[in-house]
Amino acid sequence: MRPISRTALGTATAAVLAVTVIAPSVAAPPGGRDAKRPITGSAATAATDPKPVTLTLVTGGRVLVTTDASGAAAATALPRADGSVPLVQTRQSGPDLYVYPEAAVSALAAGTVDEELFNVTGLIRQGYDDSRADSVPLIATYTGDTARRTLVTPRGAERGAALDIIGGLALTADKKRAADFWADLTAPRSRAGSGLKKLWLDRKVQASLDKSTKQFGADRAWAAGYDGTGTKVAVLDTGADAEHPDLRDRITASENFTDSADTDDRQGHGTHVASTVSGPSGSRTWRRRGSRCSSRATTCPPTA
Repeated sequence: MRPISRTALGTATAAVLAVTVIAPSVAAPPGGRDAKRPITGSAATAATDPKPVTLTLVTGGRVLVTTDASGAAAATALPRADGSVPLVQTRQSGPDLYVYPEAAVSALAAGTVDEELFNVTGLIRQGYDDSRADSVPLIATYTGDTARRTLVTPRGAERGAALDIIGGLALTADKKRAADFWADLTAPRSRAGSGLKKLWLDRKVQASLDKSTKQFGADRAWAAGYDGTGTKVAVLDTGADAEHPDLRDRITASENFTDSADTDDRQGHGTHVASTVSGPSGSRTWRRRGSRCSSRATTCPPTA
């Protein structure tokens, strides 16, 4: 992203004001031209929009996000505990609305914080608004071997797994203490922020597992009649969904080599691989074989 600066913000604001003065709106507001209209982005506007959603950012600032009938989102900065209203900048990118609080401008400009932590529409889509989540999952990456050596966890955060392969550390930030967390992580001489390379949102992902079978020719093998009959294969992976349509009554033995309670597949990859290895089952076709879908679910994708 382009660095954000106060100069750029001031120029943009001045330009908008100039256009507003020179080219006022032609459409009259409800009740006539003299009727009072709330300023766009003000609390009054937010109060009239449908289904407002409150979201606490990683900096501790809170915003109210509304969506109009056309699907366009707008955000309003909510007052702090002392009644003051923080300064924010907004940016629209396609369907997504980004809200950048003043406290994050320096970190964003330096590239030390993931911009997606301020994508308010994206955070809401992932279920991180305040009505559904009281914390935010994060990944902090560090320079050198700092992630392994650091013993100081930022206030308001819970330390998770060390991610040695990326020099990172999983963190969970409590929204109620987000301001303390941000201060600890970004203060110039903070031990908790020492060696920090970048703070990332640990985003949710959705696997697309219906492509790989065709990539390595499994569909042609199935069409030629190779279905694995009489062949025993062991799959060492994330487990398997024994009730998956491709695997039901086809798993003869299983062994758990992890600290999980059982061999159930809670990630999906093991079910996908085992289904690919096992070959056709019933009327299911190769295009969807191995997709994460239980026979007990009501949202299984079509098999055609």
